[in-house]
Amino acid sequence: MSSKKLLWSCKCGHTITISSTFYLFFFTGAVDPALVLEQIESHIATVKEEAFSRKDILEKVERWLNACEEEAWLEDYNKVRMIVSCDLVLFSRWLQFSDLFLLRMTTVIMLVGGPSDTQESGEGSYFGKQDPR
Repeated sequence: MSSKKLLWSCKCGHTITISSTFYLFFFTGAVDPALVLEQIESHIATVKEEAFSRKDILEKVERWLNACEEEAWLEDYNKVRMIVSCDLVLFSRWLQFSDLFLLRMTTVIMLVGGPSDTQESGEGSYFGKQDPR
């Protein structure tokens, strides 16, 4: 494999690009292959550590996003619950008002316009007046 092809495969694989002087030293035997292997292994270990730290960061971000989603859901739920409870309070107050109103109106009708003796006998109209016909 030529050095240009090796450099191209390193670029495509997102690996470390090695200078042409390294090739010269490596292929002439000036560099110990065991040393090169050790450096590659240390680089692999560093990359693995970075991958694990990225994974931890992604997990933390995912947990944070889930917490934000849950918080938004709880806020929406509380808003709906508050609206429903306000509607129930208003409805119960309306029922209390209507009961009181009906009680007062029946009392007023009984006091003011209760059936008179003439109405019971079939003569006259309400409030003691004669029918205009």
